[in-house]
Formats: sequence, structure tokens, C-alpha cells
Amino acid sequence: MSRILYYPHLRGVLKRLPEHYKQRYLKAHASQPINYLERTPTLIGRTLQMKNLAPGEYYDVPPKVMYPPESERCLWAGEGIVVGNAQKNEMSDIYPRSWRPKLVQQLFYSEILDHWMAIIVTSRALQLIEQCGGLDPYILSTSESELHSRLGMHLKRDMLLRLTSDDFFADDLQKRNTLLKKYSRFILPREEAEWIGLTLEEAVKKQVKLEHEAAKNRKRPLKITFAEELLDQLQSVSRNQEVSPDSDPG
Repeated sequence: MSRILYYPHLRGVLKRLPEHYKQRYLKAHASQPINYLERTPTLIGRTLQMKNLAPGEYYDVPPKVMYPPESERCLWAGEGIVVGNAQKNEMSDIYPRSWRPKLVQQLFYSEILDHWMAIIVTSRALQLIEQCGGLDPYILSTSESELHSRLGMHLKRDMLLRLTSDDFFADDLQKRNTLLKKYSRFILPREEAEWIGLTLEEAVKKQVKLEHEAAKNRKRPLKITFAEELLDQLQSVSRNQEVSPDSDPG
């Protein structure tokens, strides 16, 4: 549970968040875990092959998966540390065990950001990057629930903002047009791209800051109002003096 719910003055901010952020947040947190095996009617309940009412196989309970904080700075492609029990053979004792993904550090080049990066990835993430044809297509085409990485979402936000920037390869128009055409289906408005990858706490802080700046711009300081009124009075007096005829000589 988010700590924002403990502050009554911040609960109203949640309702004022942009609709695109709320829809994306609910979609990311309500989706099924990656690689989750959906249950089928043939595997639920009693098996048809066995007539002795033996229970069938159940897949409706996913395994317990842990995501350490280090996974947020890597690309694990939704993988995590699976915690369970193991047994060497039928006669041995059952003991707790954890299964960890294989990690490897690789160099990746982002053609949108025009930058080389050393990122720790899993074997599955490396396979998906190769299938997508590079780091940029993988980051942009993968949903938040499948990325499950703050690094991945930050890269996605930086890429989307870079695509909508005016200085995006301004010195090479041919490369700019090629990349814009290649990633045209991922381009979002800049106001919407700024919210990509923000946690609920970060989104609330951003919304509060925007509302504070908007209220600050609407409220003008009194000294500016008084100064404008004084200037108007002085200008009106000077105009009256110019329009009035000169006095007759005595």
C-alpha cells in the first residue's frame, strides 16, 4: 500500500492526476505476471484419464517470485528470484531453495539517445532484445509490467522525450527523419511522455508542483498591480497636459 493514502491532503491529488497516467498505472498493476501459465479446463479438477477421482494438476497458484532492489537497476525482463522447496530424491528431506536468473553485463547502443550503455540483463532479456532488433525497439514495445524495471521505464521516458525534442539530430535531418519514421507508432505527446515511468509518489509530487506553479502564475503580486496603476496615472496626467491649450500671456 502506498504511503500517500495515509495523508488525507494528498488523497484528493490522486483524483486530479491525468487520465492517461491513471489508465497506464492501473493497466500495469492489474495485469498477469509474465510467463504465468493460464489454467485450462483439461488441467483443472478431475482428470479424464483416471477414473478413481484422483485430483488433477492445478496451475492457478503462481510461484512466489521476489524482486530485489537491484533488479530495478537492471533489465530482468520480468524474471525474479523464485522461492520454493526442493528434494534430491524421493527418500531425502525437503529443503528450501531459491532459483535465480542468470545475469550478464552487456553493452548496448541506443540510436535514439545516441549513447552506449553497459546494462546487466538476464538471458531472457537478451533474447527478447535480439528478437526486437535492438534495445530501443525492445524498450518502447514492452509494457511496464513486463519490463518490471525502473531503469527500463526511465529509458523509455528519455527516448519518448528525445523523439519529441526540437534538437533531435538537428544537424542530421536525414537521420532524424529516418528515426522518426521508424518509431512513429511509439511517439506520444510531450505532456504525456513526461509521466512515463513515474511511481505513484513521483506522480503526486509532479501534480502538486504543476498546480502550485499554475496558482503562482495566476496570482499577481500587489507591487506589480500598484506599479501598473501608478504608470497609468502618470501617463494620463502627461497626456492631459499635452492636450490642454497654453495660457494667454498677460
